[in-house]
Amino acid sequence: MDEQKSNKNSGIAKILLKARRIIIMTIVSFVVSNIIFLIVLIIPLMVLGIIDIEGAGSQTSGIGYSPNTYLQKVEKECETIIVDNKAYSLEEYVAGVVSAEAYNSEGIEALKAQAIAARSYAIIRTNYCQSPINNSSAAQNFTTNITDAARTAASATEGLVLTYNSEIILSEYDSFYRGGDYSCDSNGCSVTYTKLPNNEKHKVTVSNKYTNMIAGGHGRGMSQIASYELANQGKTYDYILNYFYSPGVQLGVLGGSYGYSSGLSASSKNFTVRTNMPVQGNSHDDEFYFSNNNLSYSAGFVGQCTWYAFGRANEILAQAGSDLKWKYAPDAKFWLQYNIDLGDEAFAYSTDVNNPKPGAIIVWESGQFGHVGVVEKVNDDGTLDYSEANISSVKTQSNPYGFRYQSHISYTDTTVGSISSIFSGYKFLGYIYMVE
Repeated sequence: MDEQKSNKNSGIAKILLKARRIIIMTIVSFVVSNIIFLIVLIIPLMVLGIIDIEGAGSQTSGIGYSPNTYLQKVEKECETIIVDNKAYSLEEYVAGVVSAEAYNSEGIEALKAQAIAARSYAIIRTNYCQSPINNSSAAQNFTTNITDAARTAASATEGLVLTYNSEIILSEYDSFYRGGDYSCDSNGCSVTYTKLPNNEKHKVTVSNKYTNMIAGGHGRGMSQIASYELANQGKTYDYILNYFYSPGVQLGVLGGSYGYSSGLSASSKNFTVRTNMPVQGNSHDDEFYFSNNNLSYSAGFVGQCTWYAFGRANEILAQAGSDLKWKYAPDAKFWLQYNIDLGDEAFAYSTDVNNPKPGAIIVWESGQFGHVGVVEKVNDDGTLDYSEANISSVKTQSNPYGFRYQSHISYTDTTVGSISSIFSGYKFLGYIYMVE
C-alpha cells in the first residue's frame, strides 16, 4: 500500500511538473512574442519619426483653451512713458509696474500676464505715450525698485499687448473685487467679474491660500489674486489672460522699436511672430497643427520638432496669402536636401548661416534624425529669435510639447550655442525660406 501510494504520489508530481513547465513556456512565449511585436512596431516608428535634441515627444492633449497666439501686428509705436514727471522706456515702466502691483513670489506666469496687461493699459491711458500717467492705484502703481522677477516678466513679454479687432484694449485689472455677489466660506471667496472689452460675466473664485491678499477693486478684467491661483495651478500667461478678457481678444505685438517690424517684403507683410506653443482646441491651431493637414500629426508624431515646423511652415505660408504648401515630413536633417531636389519647384534656400530671414525653417544635422526650428525674428545685433518643439528640458504639464522660444541667439559665429551649432554635435545645414 505504501509503495502504491508512493508511486501514485510520484505520478501526480510528474503531472504537476509537466503542467508547470507548460505554463512557464506559455508565459515566456507570450512575453517574447509581445516583445518582438513591440520591436517590430517601434523600429519603423523611430525611423519615420523625428526624435531630436532632447528625445522623442509624446502625444498629449494640451492644456485646454487659450487665446489665439497667431499674433496681430500693431503698427503704432509707444517708446517712452512719462510718470512722476520723468520719462522711462516703455519696458522699464512695465517692469516698474509689475514690481509695484504684483506679489512677486506668486508665479512667473502671473507676472507675465501682469506685464502684458500693464503694457496695454499704459499705452491706451497715455494715448500711445502722448500724455503722462499717474503713479497711483487710480491708474497704475509704479516703482523704480524693480525686482528680478518683474524684469524677467517684462523682458519675456517685450512688446506684447492685448488686442481686439487689431486695436489695443484698455486692459483693466484689480486685486479681487469685493462688491456685487462677493461671498466667502471655509473654502475661499468668489465673486462675479466682467470680461473686457465686451462685458461678459463670469464667476471667479480663489482659495483660502490667497484670501489674506484681497485688497478689493472694481471687478473688471483681470483679478491679480486669481491670476496667482491660476499660475500655481500650472496655467500659462496666455491661458490666464484668456480667462479674464473677452473671447476674440488676441495677443498683439508692437512694431518699430522692438524689432518685430523687421522682416519680410510686401508679398508676405502679414507674417507675425509665434511665441507660444500651439493649443489643441483653438480653431486656428487645429487647422495647422492638429489635423490631417499636418502629415506629422496624422502619422502620430505630435510634439516632435517636425510636427511643429510642418505646421508652422504652412501657418506662415497661409499668413502670407500663399497657396503653396510644405508637404514633407520625414527626418528633420533631410528637409533641406528634399527642398533642393524639388528643382524649379523648390522654396528659396541658403546654406549661408549669416543669411537668416523671418519665417525660414532652420535645418540641423545630428545623428539619425537632426532637428528643425523656425526663424521668428532677425535682430540688428547679429542674433535671431527662433521657435522649436520637443525640448525635454522645458516640458511641463502646461507645456507638453516641449515648445521653446529662443531669443537673441547668435548666428554670426560658430561657437556651441550659436545657430551654427546649437548643441555639441548639431551642425547647421541651411535655411528654407517659406516666404521672401
